[in-house]
Amino acid sequence: MSRRQDAPEAAEHHPPGWAPGELPPPAHRPRVDKTRWIIGVVALVVVVAIGVMLLFTGRGSHAAAPAAGQSPSTRTPTPTAQPASTPPTTFASAGDTGPLTLITSDETCGVWDNVQTAVAIAQKSGSEAVAAALRSGADDAVVLAAQTPHRGMRALYDAFISYGRAYADALPTHQPRDDFLAQTALAALDSITNICAANRSNSAAVQAPELPAVAPPTNPPTLGDPANPQRFLTSPGPTCASWIPAATALQSRTKEWSALDPNIGVAQWNPEQRAVHDDTAQVVTARANDMEAAGRGSGNAVVEDFATLGALYFRAYATAEPLYWAGDHELAEVGFNVNRLIAAACQAAAG
Repeated sequence: MSRRQDAPEAAEHHPPGWAPGELPPPAHRPRVDKTRWIIGVVALVVVVAIGVMLLFTGRGSHAAAPAAGQSPSTRTPTPTAQPASTPPTTFASAGDTGPLTLITSDETCGVWDNVQTAVAIAQKSGSEAVAAALRSGADDAVVLAAQTPHRGMRALYDAFISYGRAYADALPTHQPRDDFLAQTALAALDSITNICAANRSNSAAVQAPELPAVAPPTNPPTLGDPANPQRFLTSPGPTCASWIPAATALQSRTKEWSALDPNIGVAQWNPEQRAVHDDTAQVVTARANDMEAAGRGSGNAVVEDFATLGALYFRAYATAEPLYWAGDHELAEVGFNVNRLIAAACQAAAG
């Protein structure tokens, strides 16, 4: 399974790789469990007795997202969201109107695990199950979008909600262009999941002080209706004309990097692996600059925020790369997923 996909044009009336009666391929998920497992192993070495107890009680630090059928009591305690039946009327991020930064902590990540897991399970059962999971997850994400204090995170939740609902609504009369609605929703889902993973590994917190500040937004996005966010792109515009081929080119340039085992740290790289990592750091740095410039020239406040956020995470990865460890991989994945999110939204708007 590929770690990431840019949004190619659909050839059939179902999401790419999905066919009636076949199991849909799951979208890339960050290695939350693997990374946290490594942390757990270190803890076992230091305090064996505690480690053994955690393993047998199912409360180890690597149990981020439960497997299907796992009891909620075995998960790390997470914040409790208000019922989706009570739509929020305000946003905790309403005052976040300045320059974007890396998101180093967010109280909504724990609850988001449940949404991400439900969609991942649904992807094993076909398009109708995915549509149902996206619709149900959107209801939960409405609450999380109101609770997050970060404007960039709110925009990602809003994209997951609006494009997920649009795909579910379109499924009964499915057309090829509707595939891009699903791709946009899933790219938003993966972006959020990777941001949360980079929080848990502390990679974002380590790199945040190392990055130069970005400029404030040209025009901060409007808040809109908390219960019913709208799609952020309704027509492609000139930004999309350059964004789609650039996203495809980025995928091609980083194909070798995608094939590497992300759990191999810098101390274990051979010369070929080092060359691939070094080249990718340069490629994503250049793409970060282009992304931010394109976003700021788009005339679309949400596109600008997404492009700036993706650029920040690409730069964070490039800064971390000389001392790379597995947790830093999630930084790059945020950039790649935001990059394909805008590409898919552009293609959805063009349809």
